[in-house]
Amino acid sequence: MQGLVDRQQVGWSPGLEVLPASALAGALVVAWELLDVVPCPVVEVGRERVLRTVLVDGRGIEELGGPIAPDQIAWCDQWWPLAEPGQRSTGFSAAGSTTRKVG
Repeated sequence: MQGLVDRQQVGWSPGLEVLPASALAGALVVAWELLDVVPCPVVEVGRERVLRTVLVDGRGIEELGGPIAPDQIAWCDQWWPLAEPGQRSTGFSAAGSTTRKVG
């Protein structure tokens, strides 16, 4: 059929450096960051040296919540070890975590 464009599977791009210099000439490039809507909990080492979720209320005021789950502790131990009170980490899955204070 004429006029149809072959569709390729969506995947990771090796980057713009692999394109010829003229590839985007006259093009309108639209970028959309999809990860800005993915919840990402922040944890902090409390005074008692326990990793706790950082809660943020509607005014931006922070307080420490409850201890994080064992799988999240394991992630921090492997990828972002924390030891001193006040140190923070982020990046693990938000599944099962509460990161926003309600009320």
